[in-house]
Amino acid sequence: MSLLPVLREFDDGLAREMTSWMERFFDEPWWTEWPRPVSALVPAVDVVDAGDRYEVRMDVPGVTKEDLEVSLEDGQLVIRGEKRAEAHGDGARYHWTERRQGRFVRRIRLPEHIRAEAVTAALKDGVLTVTVPKTEGASARKIAIAEG
Repeated sequence: MSLLPVLREFDDGLAREMTSWMERFFDEPWWTEWPRPVSALVPAVDVVDAGDRYEVRMDVPGVTKEDLEVSLEDGQLVIRGEKRAEAHGDGARYHWTERRQGRFVRRIRLPEHIRAEAVTAALKDGVLTVTVPKTEGASARKIAIAEG
């Protein structure tokens, strides 16, 4: 297969635009050319079945316990929080920033067999751990399949 027919049909305007962009990329500082990454503040969560309880672990580095709220609402564990911007001296300006700040909410549907009154939360080393104890009858059971 020959590439020549494809090259003949290549958009000349696109080639000029790409060349211009590449020249600007190498001539100007990198932080002026690249767009700022767009992503919401959504802390990562792990949900672990630890036998007699569930453990919900959320990464919240830089968030204090005063900026977190944990509640149970309509069968869901709801974690609300806010990561505040760091204070900088006068005249400080960013050339690039990827670390997010702002408010967040995570909702995790819980099974029916939990002890809501015994749920606890602890914050240590930037990880929020919410412990959700199971009720006595919450163990899994095998269901027999009948013929017929």
